Amino acid sequence: MNPDTGELSWSRAMYRIVGFDPNEGQPTGPMVMARIHPDDRANVQTLIQDAVREGNEFEGEYRLLMPEGGMKRLRYVGHPIALAPGKPKEYVGTVVEVTSEESARTRVSALLDEMRALVAWMMLAVYRAEELARPQHVSDASQSLITPREREVVRLIAEANTSKQIASRMGIGVKTVESHRTNIMRKLQLHSATELVRYAIRNGIAQV
Repeated sequence: MNPDTGELSWSRAMYRIVGFDPNEGQPTGPMVMARIHPDDRANVQTLIQDAVREGNEFEGEYRLLMPEGGMKRLRYVGHPIALAPGKPKEYVGTVVEVTSEESARTRVSALLDEMRALVAWMMLAVYRAEELARPQHVSDASQSLITPREREVVRLIAEANTSKQIASRMGIGVKTVESHRTNIMRKLQLHSATELVRYAIRNGIAQV
């Protein structure tokens, strides 16, 4: 999703889940919003608008009214991609049809983890192409705020590893990795994987 224009780009699976025909062209934001249950519509709009304004991730749930008369309950996540400091230029995301609360949480968590890794990989590619992290590797005083263990987690996140991959490499649990991630973001006052990748590269923690 382009936050400036509202333009959407969908996979074929997304068309199938949401109930649009890909042969009829790309649905617009208002067309999608019209399918959302009236009681959920305002909450979805507010959540996404607030996230885009702050450049943060977003996650929520809504009911979707299908054209054949049925209704689906969907859970959605979005993650910002900022190619330069400031407002995100694009959001990547996905939608999962909820079958049960427990399975939905597990699937959404796994998808969000994979998206974070994808965003990290994209940021590494951008830095390589534009040489934004040219050997300036300033020693940021904030590095003293994180432990050597957390520094290793930062490196692995920035090198596009998922939480599951990091857990395997470090010999710890996935929940421990997620706990480290949360603590690191809080200590460094970062709000997205994009900011974390930029921090890691500019401070010489990860290599481009």
